[in-house]
Amino acid sequence: MLAASVAVGSFGVATGGTAAVRSDRPATEAQLRTSLLIELNDIRVQHGLGPLEIDRGLDDAATAHSNEMLLDGYFGHLSADGVPFWRRLQRFYPQPRAGNWRVGENLLWIPGTSSAVRVIRLWMSSRGHRANILSPIWHEIGIGVGAEGDAPGVFGGRSVTVVTVDFGART
Repeated sequence: MLAASVAVGSFGVATGGTAAVRSDRPATEAQLRTSLLIELNDIRVQHGLGPLEIDRGLDDAATAHSNEMLLDGYFGHLSADGVPFWRRLQRFYPQPRAGNWRVGENLLWIPGTSSAVRVIRLWMSSRGHRANILSPIWHEIGIGVGAEGDAPGVFGGRSVTVVTVDFGART
């Protein structure tokens, strides 16, 4: 199990609370994506922060990155062609003509399937991931979840789930 987080400085649906049942049971990709948004926003609200809203561009970027890592058998913030994560995000989540633009990214891969509770628990126990989740800078989010029964490369042909969460703020 590997995880990484990066935040870079300047250069949907918001949920406050929820009646969702928390579970450690593995989830489908769609369920995991939805549950991650709910869990992340609940944690942020518990820490006095505003909830994050899904941004279509960040969502597309996160989904594309998770799928690319699964197909190409690598894990990292750099794209397969070596492009840094913030440049990759810039294609989907453009900088405003004036003002600030910031992006951050949390990654995780885990054998088999997982639950949002487990993913969040792993991220919250990591200083860098926790800092991204609890940063007051972020206003928007994109969540990409991919699963593969026999993922190549660094995944060693195992069944894995890859999660990319892209954070953004434009002011």
